[in-house]
Amino acid sequence: MTDRSLQAPATAATSTVAADDGPEEAARHILDAIEKRLGLSPCHSRRAEVLGAPGIRDKLDALLTAEPIPQEVVRQLTVGETYFNREPATLKVLETNVLPRIINARAQGPRVLRLWSAGCCTGEEALSLAMILDRLLPDVERWHVSIVATDVNRTFLDRAREGVFGEWSFRGTPPQLRTQYFSEAGPGLWRVAPRIARMVTYLEHNLAAPLLPRKITQGEAMDIVLCRNVLMYFSQRQSQAVLQRLRSVLRPESRSGRESALHEGGWMALSPTEYMMHRPSGFHVRTFDGVCLYQRADREAGSPPSRTFRGVTPQPRSATRSEPPRVAASPPVAIRQRPAHQQDARETVTGIGAAESLARARAEADSGRLESALHLCTQALDADKVNPGLHFLRARVLEELGRSDDAATALGRVLYLDPSFIPAYLAAGSLALRGGNRAHAVRHFKGALRLLQPLDPEGEVPGAEGLTAGHLTQMVLALQATAWPVLAQAPPAHFPA
Repeated sequence: MTDRSLQAPATAATSTVAADDGPEEAARHILDAIEKRLGLSPCHSRRAEVLGAPGIRDKLDALLTAEPIPQEVVRQLTVGETYFNREPATLKVLETNVLPRIINARAQGPRVLRLWSAGCCTGEEALSLAMILDRLLPDVERWHVSIVATDVNRTFLDRAREGVFGEWSFRGTPPQLRTQYFSEAGPGLWRVAPRIARMVTYLEHNLAAPLLPRKITQGEAMDIVLCRNVLMYFSQRQSQAVLQRLRSVLRPESRSGRESALHEGGWMALSPTEYMMHRPSGFHVRTFDGVCLYQRADREAGSPPSRTFRGVTPQPRSATRSEPPRVAASPPVAIRQRPAHQQDARETVTGIGAAESLARARAEADSGRLESALHLCTQALDADKVNPGLHFLRARVLEELGRSDDAATALGRVLYLDPSFIPAYLAAGSLALRGGNRAHAVRHFKGALRLLQPLDPEGEVPGAEGLTAGHLTQMVLALQATAWPVLAQAPPAHFPA
């Protein structure tokens, strides 16, 4: 039976390279097919290498129109880089905060835990989750634990199922983990313990496919989805679609308003790099010691924002452009109604009205109503044209609408008004990176690092949604390494490695 998850999305075109197409036109056709079939961004350097191989264009053009996507193409275009305990801060939050809360709530009810490692590569991430659950559940045999690990690359999955790993998979891993969960399988090789391996099911799945096979969810909602260091290789359009599909399989948030782990939405983890690059709607943003996770949001009235587009509280501005932005900490101001004869379709807001528009714009963006959010941003800017926070909010909304050029222009205005606005450097660098302009991306990342270096690594950065200077530094370094690996520098001495 053909796995439909490997087939082209319904909107995919099966364009071919015409005989009279020049090299640039031929490359464009193939890169467009790659983006539609696998979600991968055309600007990623690995694809550039593939296109440069002798005779590869004719070969790829033929293969990319086949159903399902041939594994030969998949192997050439996917990246296999992972290891145990990768990004340990995120795994620590899952082990010490998120999973204990879920486990305690389920201890008296159905003892079921469902986790998904999306884009699992050779399985190290999924097995790291299994080891965490082994430590948290001394009576694991009394629980139904399901860890599903998926990847589009069949070779990666075969290696994961084998369960044998070399030294490279253990870099940065505490020695006791290897002793506790692995046995020697030959010179420099280690086999994962059977009880850990049995907790993980490996399945082939293309994240760019519009349908989620039932074999992944088994008709049940997921408690936790990890999709780390995957979407950084996707186009913005495809990554947003993937994030919404991942959200759809998470456990919904109860609309009852009760504060209990039994009523909370499921959790999703991205990598720190991807957190700045992708802003999915329909989630609460939760921060634990500088680690940001997404939690599915379904409540409407009275619920906290599903994601936080933090800007600056509108306030009178002096002519000095370098005044640091002040993050809004107060609740939204109640909307003050005016007589109908004093209003028109595009009301110009002043004073308290600007604050109202900003609060409403955030709420609209949080709910995914981006066009409405953009209109409200414009209203607020009519009253306060030199507020960098308002321009930053507008830039992020434009980016999510797919208007990358307009977003870049808006971010330029932010940095003109306030050259110390660190989140704008990260956003501008991420935008340039997705557009394939690595030189501009590195320039913005260097600007962010210059401003971050003198800051207290434990202190929160204004406008950065609760993230600390130390955490942002690690994010910028990871983004910079993605943009231009040769420029990946060691972090300043006072920041954690």
